[in-house]
Amino acid sequence: MPQNFEILLQNEILKNERTRATILAIIGIIVFVFFLSVIFLSKDLIKTSFGDLNNIYIITGIMLFFVIREAALRFVLEKRSHQTILFKRKIYRILNTILEVSIISSIFFFVILNSKSFFIFDSPIVFLYFPLIILSILSLEFSISLITGITAGAEFFLIALLFTVIDGYEATNVFNELPQLFLGKAMFFVLSGILAGYSANLLKNRILNSLKVAQEKLRIQNMFGQQVSQEIVEALLESKGEVKSERKFACVMFLDIRGFTPFVESKQPEEIIDFQNEIFGFMIETIIRNKGIINQFLGDGYMATFGVPFSSGNDTENAVKTSLKILEQLKQKIKNKEIPETKIGIGLHAGQIVAGNVGTEKRKQYSVSGNPVIIAARIENLNKEFGSQILISDEVLERLDKEKYPYETIGPVKIKGREEPVIIHKLA
Repeated sequence: MPQNFEILLQNEILKNERTRATILAIIGIIVFVFFLSVIFLSKDLIKTSFGDLNNIYIITGIMLFFVIREAALRFVLEKRSHQTILFKRKIYRILNTILEVSIISSIFFFVILNSKSFFIFDSPIVFLYFPLIILSILSLEFSISLITGITAGAEFFLIALLFTVIDGYEATNVFNELPQLFLGKAMFFVLSGILAGYSANLLKNRILNSLKVAQEKLRIQNMFGQQVSQEIVEALLESKGEVKSERKFACVMFLDIRGFTPFVESKQPEEIIDFQNEIFGFMIETIIRNKGIINQFLGDGYMATFGVPFSSGNDTENAVKTSLKILEQLKQKIKNKEIPETKIGIGLHAGQIVAGNVGTEKRKQYSVSGNPVIIAARIENLNKEFGSQILISDEVLERLDKEKYPYETIGPVKIKGREEPVIIHKLA
């Protein structure tokens, strides 16, 4: 099991142990209050069911001790203490379970010792073993549940067996005449422990599966950071994060801040970072809102793609809408004096690219490559030559409703990396 899974599981076990101690304390309080009320309100019940008042004192006293112990255990497990760390170890949880069962068993021992009668084994007090067995499921360990059942059965049977060798006890005759009754009850406790252990294993496996799902979600979120929209994250989770390298149609965006080098020459590093955070912040939000992904920051700009790792059906239009919205927001922020006078250049090109995870199991990065990426970068650079802010290729324009997006055709332009000229259009 991976180490982080082990830590998460141990934390879950500690939570369960706190819950278990709380429930047992509540059950103990109920039993304690019941027998306390018997002392003051039901003298007839004492005589007919419990022989004498001493037996009630024994049961009430032991249950009070049980409640105090469980409450103290709950308090200790709530704290980040040395005891809490020790309690993560199975052996300490096993010893704690054996002690709890033994406290209940002591009721039978002392009541029989006092009354010289076996009536307590036929009373509802026997059922106090079952909350311990049932709640052992929360330990998430088959062995602990099994040990709980075996301890309950063994102590129950051994107490009965013990009093067969002592003269003057009603237990002697009863046990000798019907030993199978006591053995049957003891085996039933063991069987209950086995069933509880089986249930604990089922619960543990479900928790581990839930932890694996959460771990996978965290891995995907770490892989993509704040680069993608929630819809893309959900789609990745549905595909279990298996983003294999494959050819996809996508629209590639390159954005560059004009005059960034002269700007940073007169600024402190803190001022540069603040400026980048301010200007990139609203841009990233707009890209994510329109189903895009930030692939790479380039100091004074970035590359974004629309259509990978999953297509929204109108990726090219999303890229164009995003570009126009970014430019609109930039102008508004400059007007409001939220950022200094800033010019940008955006280049868009669409085509078949190769997209997928690149790297090792320890460090992967979602990457895109292909000729459309190079061409989009070249188109963005042409903004300097044509004094424009948004340039798109003909491959982008042909996928738009031309009536919705006014444009100006610049014409075929020869660019590095492509033999044939690229037809360029200006949107802004």
